[in-house]
Amino acid sequence: MRFSACLAVLWLGCSSSADEPATTSSLDVQTESGVVVGAADDGVRSWKGIPFAAPPTGGNRFRAPQPPPKWTSPRDAKAFGSSCPQVAVTTGAFASGEEDCLFLNVWSPDPAPREPLPVMVWVHGGAFIVGSGSGALYDGAALARSQRVVVVTLNYRLGSLGFLAHSALAKEDPATGTGNYGLLDQRAALQWVRKNIRAFGGNEKNVTLFGESAGGVSVVEHLVSPGSAGLFDRAIVQSGAVPLALREPTLAEGEKQANALAKALGCGAQVVECLRSKPFGDVVAALKNPSTEPGGLFQGVLKTAAWFPVVDGVFVAKQPAERFAEGAIASKVPTMLGSNLNEGTLFHSGLLGDRPIPDEAAYKASLVRLLGAELADKVAALYPVTGKPDEALAQAESDAIFACPTRRAARALAKAGVAAYRYHFVRKPDNGIVAAFGATHAAELPFVFGNDDGTLGGVSDAGMPLREAMMRYWTRFAAAGDPSGASDPAWPRYDAATDPYLKLDTPPSAQAGLLTEKCAFWDTVPPVPLPLTYAE
Repeated sequence: MRFSACLAVLWLGCSSSADEPATTSSLDVQTESGVVVGAADDGVRSWKGIPFAAPPTGGNRFRAPQPPPKWTSPRDAKAFGSSCPQVAVTTGAFASGEEDCLFLNVWSPDPAPREPLPVMVWVHGGAFIVGSGSGALYDGAALARSQRVVVVTLNYRLGSLGFLAHSALAKEDPATGTGNYGLLDQRAALQWVRKNIRAFGGNEKNVTLFGESAGGVSVVEHLVSPGSAGLFDRAIVQSGAVPLALREPTLAEGEKQANALAKALGCGAQVVECLRSKPFGDVVAALKNPSTEPGGLFQGVLKTAAWFPVVDGVFVAKQPAERFAEGAIASKVPTMLGSNLNEGTLFHSGLLGDRPIPDEAAYKASLVRLLGAELADKVAALYPVTGKPDEALAQAESDAIFACPTRRAARALAKAGVAAYRYHFVRKPDNGIVAAFGATHAAELPFVFGNDDGTLGGVSDAGMPLREAMMRYWTRFAAAGDPSGASDPAWPRYDAATDPYLKLDTPPSAQAGLLTEKCAFWDTVPPVPLPLTYAE
């Protein structure tokens, strides 16, 4: 599942005297729920599989997360908890996970620090349908050891179990809305961190929320959601400004998808009770993607229905694009955000089971399906086919869905008085399956976490200086809200007049004016609806 999850989304000094370690470190940590017993290895203490909410099973399915259970005997926390139920993206069949899956993991330096350290809470990617906080790429040991931060990773409900929107569910609990249970899980984890992380060596008053792909989208959702305000102090959005380009499902659209799922499962009368009674594997795998047309992020790629955050009027009160345009940002915290040079190549690589676009006519047809005929002509002129049609579409997607929305987000944040720092990652993996795809979606992850993935791609000796610099940038930002420092090139604060960004290459360098003309075009295109990925 690590392989398919990475494919779906596609991958941190010296301490001051006040930060000198204590002479002893405790692996038995008292939380509000009970004592957890961790492990120590190579300068890092870790605790895994800690419940931050009650199991979302039985009557808790399709409900906001409930308070975590309490225990009286010390709880072993040396192994990861189960991932949440999910499908294989290339088949649509149930692949792995258990419904009792709301666990988080903590890494902290060993010995324990004298003073509390910055905390970095990671939200994994996976298109909201696959992935987990226990992915090997997200192991927090390297960051905790080398950069002296506390790292937290978490699970959240995925697919239909995490994002089913139905009016009957909304009536059950109007205060928490419907269709965004996965986002509510993330919020519950942040609340747990505020209450418990000091016991693990972390500073509960200095929490950075960061994530990539669907995780980055989640950070955007928390930035604009009033209910998440006060739960984090910095934000990092990696390839996650997507909601400023793609319109999220409305509540009515979400209910249509919920009805389609109910029909696929044979649920008619008393639909909620019926849906809660079905095996969880059936629930996540029941709704298939009938699309066979090539082209587009989800067209002809996923064999399962896609699920996304829903504009339910509660957690997501308005489209995030509207919130940013209005400056209605609930959490005005320092924010770092960016994208990769070749985001779209992964989605047209064949690794996800997608079909290649055979010719220029099929390329144009895919643009028409996504944008309509008039816009399709303009995009085809901006991104002409000079080689393989997939390459043209991949670059259009890279700019339209990732790079240019990131610029819009940075501008909105700066206008609202928020310190924003924009990056553009351009270095391709040095080895592995995705090396041929350039700086594709999630290619920055081995550089951020300091972990290699031998299957997908990794970092050679030549890439190590950039990896070390990025780990410093990310953790300096977490510590102080400004990534600049030490001997690394200064990272300019974003300003719309000069449009600065940090080019993440070997070596990093401050630049300005990224994709100016193309982003000016994409700024005129309103967010387009996400493509339908299920049969009505």
